[in-house]
Amino acid sequence: MPKRLPLRRATAVVLPAFLLAAHFSLAPLAHGQASAASARPKVDWPVAPAFVPGRHGNGAAVIVHWEELEREVRRHSPDLVQFWVPRQAHVALDGPWLTRALDWYQDVLFAFGVSYVPDVWDCENYAQLLVTLASMEMAKYWRADLRVPIGWFTVMPEVAWAGVPAGTKHALVMARTREGLEVIEPQTGQRTPLASYPNRHRILEVYFE
Repeated sequence: MPKRLPLRRATAVVLPAFLLAAHFSLAPLAHGQASAASARPKVDWPVAPAFVPGRHGNGAAVIVHWEELEREVRRHSPDLVQFWVPRQAHVALDGPWLTRALDWYQDVLFAFGVSYVPDVWDCENYAQLLVTLASMEMAKYWRADLRVPIGWFTVMPEVAWAGVPAGTKHALVMARTREGLEVIEPQTGQRTPLASYPNRHRILEVYFE
């Protein structure tokens, strides 16, 4: 089983209210209770690395059109059952930024007080959270008419990888960097090119943002 990435406390800020509302159930205040602001729990929120796109040698961002993205995935996963992607252009991720984003994601899990537990049915939650957070960071720093090529997928693995045993349906993350498609195990941070992922021919569904 791969060594788990260390969880670190990053420079922190207070978690924004709209994210608190998504993760905490806040009951209506009764008459005479404290204000909503003082009643809300406070969470140290790690500061995300500013989004960086993958770039060509001339400095222009690497743009991947949705048709190209689908062709790349299907080339490695010919038996894919379901593929969904917004019919927009996507700006490729910078590889070093993705590395920093995965470290930040581990800090987010630390802030929430959660950690990877083998054989627990929560893999899709980890995958979808990483995809959502990465997409939100891209939206803060890049053009609104472009999407970021990161999504989650399901697989029925024949080969154990990243601590996940064979024979159990699993959810992971797929991202398109300047160098190509990568597979990420969000619970441990382990990653590999899709071309080297041993279960690429067993991918069932892919859902890009």
